[in-house]
Amino acid sequence: MVYLMRHLDKSVFDITVILSDKRTRRIYPEIEKMKRDGIRVIIIPMRRSINPYQDVLSFCKINRHLKRNRYDIVHAHSSKAGMLFGLAAWLNGLPVFIYTPHCFYSQALQGFRKMCFVLLERMMCRLTDRIVVSNNEREYALDQKIAPRDKLVSINNAIDFSTYKAAGAGNLYRAELNIPEDAIVVGSVGRLTKQKDWTTFLYAARETIIKAKNVAFLIIGEGEEMPRIKRQIERLNLSAVVHMPGYCQDMNRVYPAIDIFVNTSRWEGLPYVLAEAMWYQKPIIATDLNYGQIIRDNESGCLVAAGDPSAVSGKILDLVYNEPLRKNMGQMGYCIVREHLSFPKFIQRHQQLYLDRSDQQNPLLQ
Repeated sequence: MVYLMRHLDKSVFDITVILSDKRTRRIYPEIEKMKRDGIRVIIIPMRRSINPYQDVLSFCKINRHLKRNRYDIVHAHSSKAGMLFGLAAWLNGLPVFIYTPHCFYSQALQGFRKMCFVLLERMMCRLTDRIVVSNNEREYALDQKIAPRDKLVSINNAIDFSTYKAAGAGNLYRAELNIPEDAIVVGSVGRLTKQKDWTTFLYAARETIIKAKNVAFLIIGEGEEMPRIKRQIERLNLSAVVHMPGYCQDMNRVYPAIDIFVNTSRWEGLPYVLAEAMWYQKPIIATDLNYGQIIRDNESGCLVAAGDPSAVSGKILDLVYNEPLRKNMGQMGYCIVREHLSFPKFIQRHQQLYLDRSDQQNPLLQ
């Protein structure tokens, strides 16, 4: 969202960003960047989890703001914002509402709860002009009949890599963590939540070290699952091989220290960490979540079934013992990122989406 707002054409778009500071305090440096770019920023507390009392309070504040400020376009990011802003935009008769789910909430559920939230997402679709999705989210939405094809706009995430620092020396970060210089490092980056399925990652680590001794594992991130993951590392006797330094701001120091990148998520849109790892030319092992042309199995990476540590371990071992394959996959991934995840196209497609919807709502612009 910050990427998008900061790069929109300010001569065309007058931008207000409404966000919550409940998820992380690290949003404040990003807020300062937006303000320097002339973007108005308003804080309205919203909680990530469902909380009827807090959600009603948040909705009232959002509704009051939208009533007082007649926006031409409201674009909500994530499921909670999609629900609250979608209802408020509809109640206030605002002309265009666009929604980017960053994973539909129902993707995380099963059984009766999944059915209920799929129905809710279908109802919200009626209030939405366009839903911006990645390739796999599009397939999920069509499969679950959440939205008709003509409401779905496929725009994959992209990163402005021109802002990234040059890759640092991987051996320096390894030395900080006491990882041997000649070890093969299997790394993963992400929030420490159930969605990322760190249990599968850890069980894959345990299976791997039985057959390959010179392998170390690295988990970068923070989140509510950190205490549980640390306990699990101890219970599986992995403390000597799994390194968990927490959050890291300078990822140009982390990726060079990684030889193989693993993502065991159970559901995703298109995670930025995959694009980052591919940019740094790392071979990827990832859950098969219909990433389309981004991860080509056995070319730019390896795809495995969700929740299968043996499959993950098998792919890790294949790459541990085949350095040329690691390099070839990394180079292929880099080429794919440059071709399919173009940052200028990411901005251009959003701008065109906004202008197209505005033109349809305003006869004077046609």
